[in-house]
Amino acid sequence: MAVPVDLPLINVRKEPDRPDRILKKCVSESDFERRSCGDGTKGGRFYDWASIQVTVKDQEPAEGFAHLLLIRRGIADRSDIEFFLVHAPHGTPHPEMIAVAGMRWKIEDCNGETKDLIGLDQYQVRKWTPWHRHITTCMLAHAFLAVQAASLGKAQPAQERMGGPR
Repeated sequence: MAVPVDLPLINVRKEPDRPDRILKKCVSESDFERRSCGDGTKGGRFYDWASIQVTVKDQEPAEGFAHLLLIRRGIADRSDIEFFLVHAPHGTPHPEMIAVAGMRWKIEDCNGETKDLIGLDQYQVRKWTPWHRHITTCMLAHAFLAVQAASLGKAQPAQERMGGPR
């Protein structure tokens, strides 16, 4: 999950810290590796990635899991930096964490489509229950439309098109 630069963390030296300071103090240039976090409309979305083990202040990771700070840096604009907090089993491969971080674009695309097509944003929030129903109905409608769009153009046997055997 993307996190702000001032998220309270505990660094590897067991000192209170935050993501932007950890980047400056604990991550060297050689720690970064160039990888794609998924395909976009113009091909792979490549960034420089680094990770370092941390602990969220007052929140120990679950047994067998670790907290990692995943750092994404732009290639063309090296000041374009984003931080992700990972809670994953020990030994999770770096490419797998990067792929999961890249999935946020799919979620944002889905939310954008749902706003445009279904009216996800056409509700004035007054109470929790009606808002929850509106969101759930919009998501179900979007899922239905996605299935219908995926089935367009698929060939159907002649018997199905004609309403069964004659």
